Amino acid sequence: MRKFVDQLDHKMEVAKEDSDFAYFFSLLVTGEVITKLVALITASALSAEKDRHQYRVLHGLVRASGVGDWSKAIDDLLTGTASQHLSLDYRVFQADITKKVPEGNWQHNAVQELLEALKQLNIDVEMSRGKSDLKSWFRLFTELRNKTRGHGALPPDAASKAAPHLEKSIQLILGNLSLLNLPTAYLKRNLSGKYRVTNIGNPSDVFDEYKSNSSLYLSDGVYIHIGELKKVPLIIRSYCQKWCLAT
Repeated sequence: MRKFVDQLDHKMEVAKEDSDFAYFFSLLVTGEVITKLVALITASALSAEKDRHQYRVLHGLVRASGVGDWSKAIDDLLTGTASQHLSLDYRVFQADITKKVPEGNWQHNAVQELLEALKQLNIDVEMSRGKSDLKSWFRLFTELRNKTRGHGALPPDAASKAAPHLEKSIQLILGNLSLLNLPTAYLKRNLSGKYRVTNIGNPSDVFDEYKSNSSLYLSDGVYIHIGELKKVPLIIRSYCQKWCLAT
């Protein structure tokens, strides 16, 4: 997903040159994208089973009314009933988000910076002291987003005070979350039966056989390598050749 990350970084830098308000709201958009990517990548790692947990989760997401629904989906996918059906290869990434870690770890620092941004905006939240897990970041971000961009108004100078902390929090995630560094590509089957492979993640040879072997078949779409190729749902390539979330 590095191309997504690079595009987000570029948009944030452009907004920073505009105004503090533009930069703050660009950071909010980035936080929303991170939330959606984590939810969709995790959903792609669900194993096929009779209870159809992936269908249930995606059915809710395509009807989501806000980022809070995506945060709840992440909670369900990582620690709820759906979590029992995550592939074994995904477990290390699951632990990256759900394991409670002490101060000094990047996950803990990301949560603390987000809490400081909330404090600068005079938004009170309940948060236990001590160890933190990255999963709580998505709940806290939902609170911040809904009380600013969603349903609230920013007090004077609040964006200027909160933005540096929100930036640090987001950059810690973009720079350290291993889930965003997995080999990812868009596969489109040509008339010859071979695939045009467009890398949107770190360079990898896991997709090479699809470029030359016409006997292989996958439906067109975005694929990520988590032990094996998994199709990431609800991500499309638009007519303007830019990546976007279908929802």
